[in-house]
Amino acid sequence: MGIPIENQIIQFIGFFCSEIFHFLLLYFIHTRATKQFGSYKILMASFSVFSIVYALVEILIEPIMHVSGTGLMLYVGSSVINYSKQVGHYLSVLYCSSFALCVFFLSAHFFYSFTAVCSPRLLRMLDGYKVFRLLIPIFSLGTLMFINVSWFGTPSDFKSEYLRESLKREYNDDSYTVGQISAVFYVSFSNGELPYILPFYRSMTLLVPLEYSGRTALGSSTST
Repeated sequence: MGIPIENQIIQFIGFFCSEIFHFLLLYFIHTRATKQFGSYKILMASFSVFSIVYALVEILIEPIMHVSGTGLMLYVGSSVINYSKQVGHYLSVLYCSSFALCVFFLSAHFFYSFTAVCSPRLLRMLDGYKVFRLLIPIFSLGTLMFINVSWFGTPSDFKSEYLRESLKREYNDDSYTVGQISAVFYVSFSNGELPYILPFYRSMTLLVPLEYSGRTALGSSTST
């Protein structure tokens, strides 16, 4: 069954509006933005290009988020293209990583604005095409996110069986065949035992400190 037709129409309208507006924004950045914007023009343009790609990824997979009990699944709900389970898995990972990249891009914009206001002398380090230095941590963290999500969200028979009945009931889809990232955080017995704990928690102990240490380093560099 997948996504209801009215929701699909809304998604496609949103996709076309997003593409049109961002291409218009790129045009105005190229033709109307003055030299006073400096290298910030490049940063704005890079975010618009990313948004165009992000919207394309979203419409290609039409993601559906399903939550049941302690399990969750994000799977490909596209009715236009029929992906294999493996391709659908990596497309779902790409979608989640792209969402994280959006946050990282916004952090770069904040960093540039903060530097311009509080430490304008440091802007020479981001002059012209040097502003692309800000993209290094963005795509580094994005790659780390892709690997992390791909690892802990890998589908398995255990996860598929746990979510099988609820997914069939709600969307009439088969959890064993759809391209997905899925997780079951824990399963408890009546005696209180927790025989299954998602390794996602262990992966987060690596990812979260790296992300916040990067933010701390950026913040300390602008305050000195």
